[in-house]
Amino acid sequence: MTPIQQLMLGVGGATKTYMEDVFSNYLYEGTSADSHVINNGIDLAGNGGFVWVKKRSGIDHHVATHAAGKILTPNTTEAEHTGNTGFIESFNNNGFTLGGGVRGSNSSGDTIASWTFRKAPGFFDVVTYTGNGTSGRTISHALDGYVGSLWVKCTSDAENWAVWHRYLNGGSPTGYALRLNSNSDEFSGNGYFPSNPSTSNFTVGSVDDVNGNGKTYVALIFGQDNQVFGANENQGIIDCSEYTGNGSATGPTISCGWEPQWVLIKRVDTNENWFLWDSMRGIVTDGNDSRLIVNSNGAEDSTADRIDLTSRGFQLKSTSGEVNANGGTYIYIAIRRPDGYVGKPAKLGTDVFAMDTGDGNPSALPTMESNFPVDFGTIKLFASSQGWYTGARLSGDNVVFTNSYSAESSNSILEWDSNKGFWKSLQSTYQGWMWKRHAGFDVVCDVGTGGAKNVNHSLGQVPEMIWRKNRGSGNATAGKWVVYHKDLPVNGSDLGYAYLNLDNAAATYSQYWTQTPTSTVFSVGTDGDLNQNNENYINLLFSSVNGISKIGGYTGPGNNDLTITTGFQPRFIMIKNASNAYGWAVFDTLRGIGTGSSDDKRLLFNSDAAQTSGDDLNITSTGFTLKGNGWSGLISLNSKFIYYAHA
Repeated sequence: MTPIQQLMLGVGGATKTYMEDVFSNYLYEGTSADSHVINNGIDLAGNGGFVWVKKRSGIDHHVATHAAGKILTPNTTEAEHTGNTGFIESFNNNGFTLGGGVRGSNSSGDTIASWTFRKAPGFFDVVTYTGNGTSGRTISHALDGYVGSLWVKCTSDAENWAVWHRYLNGGSPTGYALRLNSNSDEFSGNGYFPSNPSTSNFTVGSVDDVNGNGKTYVALIFGQDNQVFGANENQGIIDCSEYTGNGSATGPTISCGWEPQWVLIKRVDTNENWFLWDSMRGIVTDGNDSRLIVNSNGAEDSTADRIDLTSRGFQLKSTSGEVNANGGTYIYIAIRRPDGYVGKPAKLGTDVFAMDTGDGNPSALPTMESNFPVDFGTIKLFASSQGWYTGARLSGDNVVFTNSYSAESSNSILEWDSNKGFWKSLQSTYQGWMWKRHAGFDVVCDVGTGGAKNVNHSLGQVPEMIWRKNRGSGNATAGKWVVYHKDLPVNGSDLGYAYLNLDNAAATYSQYWTQTPTSTVFSVGTDGDLNQNNENYINLLFSSVNGISKIGGYTGPGNNDLTITTGFQPRFIMIKNASNAYGWAVFDTLRGIGTGSSDDKRLLFNSDAAQTSGDDLNITSTGFTLKGNGWSGLISLNSKFIYYAHA
């Protein structure tokens, strides 16, 4: 048992710690009004922590604090400003409250990013102390685990931000440091950190940046892969490591063991800026990413493709010396996304799946509200003929259509910059269906190789349904949506498949899905439909979660009613006749599932047609009942059907 787990037991620590408990990546728009509350789910009032904010839409300083009424500026040497509540008025049990706004933290109309780090054993700690000018000064901390990086700032005077990282000097960091507010390379000098931190303390030298006599300081302590998080309390959530650049547009692939949501990179062998990316502002697979420079007051830049996320880490995608000079040495800090292993389990279906109609407001974001960060969604003009505009956060403002072979294309009003929904400027004649990545849903992007391969995922359980689409190809040979479903027909060792964009019956083929998925990978064969060399693919993975979602199959009852038990009252139901050429029927409670003869509104994922009405099914408290007098595409006698339902 680790020291952290022993500590938790000592305080009655049956409570597990999840990613959403300790870190928030939250976007908002400034109002210039006092008492602007940011509800990001982090208990700062009870635990303490650190809030860091940066204006994205223009030039202004980074601002940060470890306590209400105080202001630090990570990109300058300035002393801490105190007694000013214009930045943060209070730390709350579910976030923080902003004041009227200083340095771009809440100015009206500004788009702003915030990152909240909660104090938690194994992840992060904040310590304040008064310097004594004596080298070798030891200061206790409560991280109670391995330290990955340490940042110190003098709060009483104008001094540099001093940074220790476990991979300075090639992994022998004793006596080495960096400056957060500067682009300078690493330097040696025992006046900063004469020895490396332990699991309970750190040591500072005598220089004024870290230990001037009588000066006051704050220290931020970041953990390193302390595996005490998640449902099984055996997962790490932060990685402070290094890599060497190769100078190629196909840069090094970095393994963290999981997919990050926040990545900070600094070149240490020569002068280079500190670059910061996060998934909320946008890390687009095979597209331009939104970056900020920590040692600069500059606006966000989204004009270059520097980094892609993978299900096990990230890959550098540029020849730029900022991130990938040939032979260049880089350090990074990466924070894990709330995946199926460390994400907080959903309690209700509405925690991870939402539906909404447009509000028609051309300036407000989002127009489709979910009350959670949307990772994948689709919209449709449901009463008229129009395709299904479908996209994912990982693929940026690009859309594909579930009813089409077409390649992805950019859409100017597809926006992901919200923690509460997506899209903007859509009328109420549009409906949106929105999913959050969690234990029942995942999104994975990968590049085809032409050879059979495994694709990693972080669903946290075995996928029971997978949709795979070539993002770049728009032809009938390689543009299909290929679907795996656990209840599709199996021919010997060949797994079944169907096409989401077609109404074809399911079939089997040895070079599509080559083996049953596992809790960590799924496998694709050599066929160009789903593994064309150098083509970019998007994969949507679904699984059953008790009380939340259900994936299954049934045999058609003909003219008789049939009740399907899901264990919850569904809001969304998708059904496909796998034996015959019928479309992918979509029902939901927002458009209407009723008890009358024409109250059930049906759309087809493979068609751009408007919804039709019929008497197809009834919702029950534990599932749904198919009507014997309904559409034959749902009940035809002895046909095999597959379905997906969500609460």
